[in-house]
Amino acid sequence: MQACWNHTSWILRHNDTILLESSPQRPMIYVGVGQESVEMYRGNFKIEDYLLERMPLRVTVAEATDSGWTLDLEGRLRVQVMLQG
Repeated sequence: MQACWNHTSWILRHNDTILLESSPQRPMIYVGVGQESVEMYRGNFKIEDYLLERMPLRVTVAEATDSGWTLDLEGRLRVQVMLQG
């Protein structure tokens, strides 16, 4: 397993297969806001969700740790990627 960080992109590979990738062109995680609609009739539910806004979170800091990596996504979210086995 190999992880690469070059200040704009973070990639986790196993052999030649990319497992996780985050770059300015291909963010790994998005957050968003939606409008839900839930209707119920005699125990039957109709649930719909409409996306209003979607924002990419890009990796701004990647730090190697003893067990993997800690990724900071624009100061809004921290993700720990743990490598085992």
